[in-house]
Order: sequence, then structure tokens, then C-alpha cells
Amino acid sequence: MEPCPNCRARRGDATICRRCGMDLANLIAVERAAERLTALGVTHLAAGNPMTASDDLTRALGLYHTPFARLLRDFVREIAAQGARPMVNTAAREPPAVPRCSAQPIP
Repeated sequence: MEPCPNCRARRGDATICRRCGMDLANLIAVERAAERLTALGVTHLAAGNPMTASDDLTRALGLYHTPFARLLRDFVREIAAQGARPMVNTAAREPPAVPRCSAQPIP
């Protein structure tokens, strides 16, 4: 949340607006909950669960709308609609072998 939603004053890190005195603590808490749900959606997507990721992102957008969450949700829905295979956790696999270069080093 950038400015105060009541008077549009710059907020900074304060939970009380310096201009109008509005308590912003609950709004900040909702914004942070939406950020956590967006991160959870990314985690579920990486784990190969696009439907769960879509649910998390939809809930995040219900709390606080960000372009990133909307684009990611639309992307996840497209993956789910195409019936894409679940993503594989590449950390569990060994990295591919790197071919050796036969060129001589530069002196």
C-alpha cells in the first residue's frame, strides 16, 4: 500500500496516517496476507499443483489486487485448462553433464 487510502498522503512505514490519523494496521495486515497467499500459490505451482495454486491466487486477489497475482492466476488457469503435465522438481534430479571443450586455453 503506497499512499493512505483516505487522504492519499505518503504512508512510509507508519501504521497511522500522519495527515488524517487513519489507522492503517488492518489494511497492512490484509495486504501481507495477500502476499503470503501469492507466495503459497507460487509454491503450489512449482510443486505441480496448478488447481491449488489457482485457488490460492484467487483468494489473494480477493484480499488485495496486484497485477502480478492476476497475471500469475491467469497463467495458472491456462496451464490447468491445457491439462499440462505437473512440473517436475528439478532439484531432485542430477544436473545434465556439461560437455568438455576441446579448445586450447588462451595464453
